[in-house]
Amino acid sequence: MTEGVIPRESATLHPIANEFADALTRVAGSRIEITRNDSGTWLTIEEVSSAVTFVEVEGSELRIVPFQGDPVAQERSSALASFRPSWLDGQQEVVVDLARIDSFSDRGLIIDLMHAALDYWSESDRLLGSDQSAGVASA
Repeated sequence: MTEGVIPRESATLHPIANEFADALTRVAGSRIEITRNDSGTWLTIEEVSSAVTFVEVEGSELRIVPFQGDPVAQERSSALASFRPSWLDGQQEVVVDLARIDSFSDRGLIIDLMHAALDYWSESDRLLGSDQSAGVASA
């Protein structure tokens, strides 16, 4: 795993980013919403019920929040550029260099990480909704 910042390709979004977004859409369906800018340089994926963006891609850099996995076990993938603190307290984000993906196992790993983050936000929203319902019922 390499450390540091991935050079940003401001011209266009790396083609595999759209493949990942499409693959996650096939699995998640209406649970996610994908937003792309008009110039084709970035995209975001949001978990709809929580309205949280958990995947952001700009150029060849893909970021997933939160990282749900074992950083040591993931280190064998050259596509995983870094793990760093995220905006979510106590959680990390994983930064993926899309230009370094060179195997189907890398692709599968990244889809799995995206799906795990989606499940995290879906479950968080469900639990928050349960807590709010319980509070209303007990009031």
